[in-house]
Amino acid sequence: MPRETSFAAKLCKFVLTLAKLPIWVAAVFTSLLICWLIGLTFYRAAIWIYNHYLSQPW
Repeated sequence: MPRETSFAAKLCKFVLTLAKLPIWVAAVFTSLLICWLIGLTFYRAAIWIYNHYLSQPW
Protein backbone atom coordinates (compact mmCIF):
# COMPACT_ATOMS: atom_id res chain seq x y z
CA MET A 1 0.00 0.00 0.00
CA PRO A 2 1.54 3.35 -0.99
CA ARG A 3 2.24 5.84 1.71
CA GLU A 4 -0.08 8.48 0.22
CA THR A 5 -3.01 6.07 0.24
CA SER A 6 -2.47 5.16 3.87
CA PHE A 7 -2.16 8.85 4.76
CA ALA A 8 -5.44 9.58 2.97
CA ALA A 9 -7.08 6.66 4.78
CA LYS A 10 -5.81 7.97 8.13
CA LEU A 11 -7.08 11.44 7.27
CA CYS A 12 -10.52 10.06 6.35
CA LYS A 13 -10.65 8.06 9.57
CA PHE A 14 -9.63 11.15 11.55
CA VAL A 15 -12.34 13.26 9.90
CA LEU A 16 -14.94 10.56 10.56
CA THR A 17 -13.84 10.39 14.20
CA LEU A 18 -14.21 14.17 14.46
CA ALA A 19 -17.68 13.96 12.91
CA LYS A 20 -18.79 11.52 15.63
CA LEU A 21 -17.74 13.92 18.40
CA PRO A 22 -20.19 16.38 19.97
CA ILE A 23 -20.42 19.72 18.19
CA TRP A 24 -18.80 21.68 21.02
CA VAL A 25 -15.72 19.42 20.96
CA ALA A 26 -15.35 20.00 17.23
CA ALA A 27 -15.84 23.75 17.74
CA VAL A 28 -13.18 23.89 20.48
CA PHE A 29 -10.77 21.82 18.38
CA THR A 30 -11.33 24.03 15.33
CA SER A 31 -10.89 27.25 17.29
CA LEU A 32 -7.68 25.94 18.86
CA LEU A 33 -6.37 24.99 15.42
CA ILE A 34 -7.22 28.44 14.04
CA CYS A 35 -5.58 30.17 17.02
CA TRP A 36 -2.47 28.01 16.56
CA LEU A 37 -2.26 28.90 12.86
CA ILE A 38 -2.70 32.62 13.61
CA GLY A 39 -0.05 32.45 16.34
CA LEU A 40 2.35 30.65 14.02
CA THR A 41 1.80 33.29 11.34
CA PHE A 42 2.45 36.14 13.79
CA TYR A 43 5.53 34.34 15.11
CA ARG A 44 6.99 33.95 11.62
CA ALA A 45 6.13 37.56 10.77
CA ALA A 46 7.88 38.77 13.93
CA ILE A 47 11.00 36.76 13.09
CA TRP A 48 10.96 38.09 9.52
CA ILE A 49 10.61 41.71 10.71
CA TYR A 50 13.39 41.20 13.26
CA ASN A 51 15.74 39.71 10.69
CA HIS A 52 15.06 42.31 8.02
CA TYR A 53 14.85 45.51 10.03
CA LEU A 54 16.06 45.22 13.61
CA SER A 55 19.20 43.15 13.16
CA GLN A 56 20.80 45.54 10.64
CA PRO A 57 23.59 47.74 11.99
CA TRP A 58 22.67 51.40 11.77
